Amino acid sequence: MPRGRRRSRRRTLRRIVALLLVFLLAGVLLIVAAYSISISTPAWWHPPDPRHKGVAERAESLESLIADELSRADRPGTLADTGRWSSEPWTLRVTDLEASSWLNARLARWAENRIEDFHWPSEFESLQVSFTRGSVRVGVRVRLRDASRVFWAELAPEVRDDSSIWLRRGWIYAGNLPLPAAMLARMGTAALTTDAPRQLISALLGDAPLLREPVIRLGDGRSVRVRAIELRPGEVILTCTTEFEPP
Repeated sequence: MPRGRRRSRRRTLRRIVALLLVFLLAGVLLIVAAYSISISTPAWWHPPDPRHKGVAERAESLESLIADELSRADRPGTLADTGRWSSEPWTLRVTDLEASSWLNARLARWAENRIEDFHWPSEFESLQVSFTRGSVRVGVRVRLRDASRVFWAELAPEVRDDSSIWLRRGWIYAGNLPLPAAMLARMGTAALTTDAPRQLISALLGDAPLLREPVIRLGDGRSVRVRAIELRPGEVILTCTTEFEPP
């Protein structure tokens, strides 16, 4: 092979190797940056500590407030010709601090008592919700082998014409790193052994309603129906009606 051609091929080979090294270095830097972002804590993340007395008291007060509002029998309303009675719309306001306190102080016991064969994951360290205008951030800090990380999603609930409640699909975040929600949901669903969490994941992805009929049945024959959900900075406002239909 002529000497000039050999030199040309060596120069080409060096350029290819140099280009591959540049791509490799860029890939390493991207991985390092992504890892750093994934272990960072979102600015909004400040979950209440359930070990503090005030957190448990706030969670208990929220439960009492909701129970009192649901059971009230003095609301004005109208009686239809069919015998069905419906109250005038009334509202229930819950702050994100109240909701987050309940999630950390009460949710584990509540879930284990109501979901068959469900055990609260020991890796879950804390939870938080943060209400913004039109959406809610929902997050959990998970203890992994190498670090403790915050995973969260921003969700936008809507009440549709048939009264079902849906969540608009969005991103899931590891720290401040956005991740494809569908991919993570498939991984999570494959690891589950009960149907209830699978249904929840489908709802979080917007593939199924969070609630097909947003109705709470009361023990005296009445029911409470959620008519609208309004999200404001720091609070959620539920518009409801109390209904009664004779058997």
